[in-house]
Amino acid sequence: MDATHLHLLVTHGLIFLAPVAAVLLLWGSNPLQKQMRRAGYIFALLAAAGGWAAHFSGEEAEERIESLPWAEESYIHEHEEVAEVTHLWVMALSAGALAGLFLGEHERWGKPLRWTVVFLAAMTSFAGAYTANFGGKIRHTEIRTDVGPANALPDPTHGDAHEKDDHSEH
Repeated sequence: MDATHLHLLVTHGLIFLAPVAAVLLLWGSNPLQKQMRRAGYIFALLAAAGGWAAHFSGEEAEERIESLPWAEESYIHEHEEVAEVTHLWVMALSAGALAGLFLGEHERWGKPLRWTVVFLAAMTSFAGAYTANFGGKIRHTEIRTDVGPANALPDPTHGDAHEKDDHSEH
């Protein structure tokens, strides 16, 4: 497995594990559900670990794909810029989840901390999905909004694109 594969794998982990953490923490709102709260904080840490791994594998993944013929620098740069903001959410989730593991049962801090981590998990997941969408645009032209007739590839089943335009006028 190279850095590009790792980057894609751990990014999906971040997106899907953070909501699981939020659900477990919400489920753990019952005072008798200490194990659910603990599991929620652990899932939040796993999601954050995925975010950290995506952050650290991103540069190498970029170097591997930027020389490929289909890679466009503008999409790579957009993804990288949005990923920097997502990483701020990942750092906050990391801190919140760690605090939750140690202070989550504190009489005064437990409940506000739990709600904070639920919020951070949701925001981290949304930010991760938003970032992944920009990452997807690097390879998947079908999800780009700027791909129109002028940027589309010619349809190989209908010959040259100019021939098709000539026939449409008649």
